[in-house]
Amino acid sequence: MTILDNEPPTSELRKRLGGFHTLMSFLGCIGHIMAGSGLKSVLEQVYASNTVSHMLNGKAYERAVRGHIMVSSALNTMLMSIALDVPLPCMSNTSSSEQTESDTTSIRDQAEQMNISDETADVKSYLNDAAELYGGLLTGAVPPTEVQDSQTLQHLIAKLKETKASLLHYRTARLWLQYIDMVSILRRFIRSERTANWKLNLQILQEMLPYMAASGHNLYTKSIYLYLQRMAPLSTEKVFENGLHVVRLSDRFWAGLSTDLFIEQVLMKSIKSTGGLTRGRGMDETQRLIWLLSSPQCAEINHAMQELTTVSYSTSDQHKDLSKTRQKRDITDTTKLISFLSTRSPFAHDTNLLCIDSGIYADSDVTADTAKCVGDKIIKGMIEKSVQEFAFKKKDQIVTMDKTSVVHLGSTSVEIDHNCFSNDWLLQAPTVANWSTYFSMNSVLTHQRYSRIGNSSWRPTKQLWPQHCGTSCQTQDRSHQVKSSMYLMVMHSFTNYTGKLVRMAKRTLTYAKVMLSM
Repeated sequence: MTILDNEPPTSELRKRLGGFHTLMSFLGCIGHIMAGSGLKSVLEQVYASNTVSHMLNGKAYERAVRGHIMVSSALNTMLMSIALDVPLPCMSNTSSSEQTESDTTSIRDQAEQMNISDETADVKSYLNDAAELYGGLLTGAVPPTEVQDSQTLQHLIAKLKETKASLLHYRTARLWLQYIDMVSILRRFIRSERTANWKLNLQILQEMLPYMAASGHNLYTKSIYLYLQRMAPLSTEKVFENGLHVVRLSDRFWAGLSTDLFIEQVLMKSIKSTGGLTRGRGMDETQRLIWLLSSPQCAEINHAMQELTTVSYSTSDQHKDLSKTRQKRDITDTTKLISFLSTRSPFAHDTNLLCIDSGIYADSDVTADTAKCVGDKIIKGMIEKSVQEFAFKKKDQIVTMDKTSVVHLGSTSVEIDHNCFSNDWLLQAPTVANWSTYFSMNSVLTHQRYSRIGNSSWRPTKQLWPQHCGTSCQTQDRSHQVKSSMYLMVMHSFTNYTGKLVRMAKRTLTYAKVMLSM
């Protein structure tokens, strides 16, 4: 934005927003909005825990794109199963080669296994037609235009839209339907960059804008907002309509590269690889000039050596995602996700917002399921205001399900992890019937209160238990039992795992309300 402000009004230079880093920021938005929803546990069925953390931050780019697309495919499969009232595909005990032999055959087999009745006859017919269209599309016998205009496809799309509309009344389902929409934006943005579709690129950036604003990605929100204003009038210029806003290393259709991605793959690679500036030559001005002026000569020498030895560097016409091995792996991993989600369906008819993995209900102030509406409100507030002077407010952003609370312990402020306390609760007091036994085993802690002295020492002080939780931990009153259990767990963290107090303290009262309502 500073560069644009310093640019003369008469300048013909057009500065393009880097698509690669924009997409990384949007991947971070998806991870932020879905935090605490159970998406992390879903992705951990395929990837390691540490990898998933980087994926949700938008850093592990390739894994994040593949993981989100697979989860979206699994969710759409569940939606279609609900819409057509057909069973979900399950894990097969056969080998991977037999399992992924033919998608077309699996669709037909699923149709044949359905019980024939008046209600399912039409569904069976549509599934058979869809299998034939899919097989013809893969072999090239059926053109894409015929598939797009087919009545079968239109009927399935209508059924899917009807199912989605009926699920919007439930907050958890609304959150995951919003996730599907965000992944759809992700996929279409990649297509706009790869195919050099200028108008589609601007349209998708417009759709990204509310999610960027709602997630607190303020710099990208301002940059995209200003970029769209400057680039929208250029949509009719031939240089953009011809797709010259991306870089191509080949003439293949799906080969467009974002400008910033090209810089990373070519320029930064040459700087950091063998013979580059970072390999012991230094970064002063003299070394930079030598390296820069010698690059064309090195390229000519490289080309001459390839002609002399009849060895050349080339790439395959087939994309790696289209290889049989990759397709088998994708099908296997997607089936794992479907199996995991089938027992934790995000499309249950529950008006409350909850985490599909732990079953913990979100607080009433959580607004993650309405991220687009929140973002639209922020964008409307930017109209007719200077981009440089406009200030975002954190209170206007969404509140996620994994929000943290801050507890003030004297002069120390401690951040509390809500889910950690709930997990410890479930491990230590899984049922109401075990509470009395649990209390009696830990009764020695009920007459001790630990306070902090200095930085590392702890000591018991006077008995404050009766005035907080009654005169006895064996009381039959449920409210006192809940309070007693909370007190014991906090004291347990003081005694054995001092650091756990940081993650366990604040959530107790909220969770107690849930237990008291049982």
